[in-house]
Amino acid sequence: MILNEKLIAEKWQFKKREWPERMKAIAEIIPKGASILELGGGLCGLSAELPDNPYRSVDIEEWTDCTTKADFNAGEYPEIPRHDVIVCAGLLEYIRDPEKFLFAIHGYGRRVLLSYYNGKECPTRKNKLKFAWLERLFKRTGWEILMMRELDTHQKIYFITQK
Repeated sequence: MILNEKLIAEKWQFKKREWPERMKAIAEIIPKGASILELGGGLCGLSAELPDNPYRSVDIEEWTDCTTKADFNAGEYPEIPRHDVIVCAGLLEYIRDPEKFLFAIHGYGRRVLLSYYNGKECPTRKNKLKFAWLERLFKRTGWEILMMRELDTHQKIYFITQK
């Protein structure tokens, strides 16, 4: 059940065009049956791509009944059991302190699928990291890159695991 359709439509209008390709690419990597915790899950679109996978979302608003509300920029990290795969698609760009965030999510699971867009079209973003800097940040925060896929010149998907 969506809680506020007008707010959702206004907030996410810009993002709709990039989601299908990114979500499809992420869904192809997740094993069937793996439990998924999507941080910044928005409207829980990934759950539709993988209906047989146990799914939970955490977002700044409780958009749907599968979402737990938390503001990562305010230091809110709800207690949630570990999951097989954590997904952060289009989230890290909006995190004020990416290093703190990457340390904090260690408790949610060992494997993370994370997309990052460093193009110019994100007017509300909180950071703009170069990919090389982001990859060094993964290492510094205890993550190792298992795989990287370039979606286009400005967007990559990383599959990282705890060291």
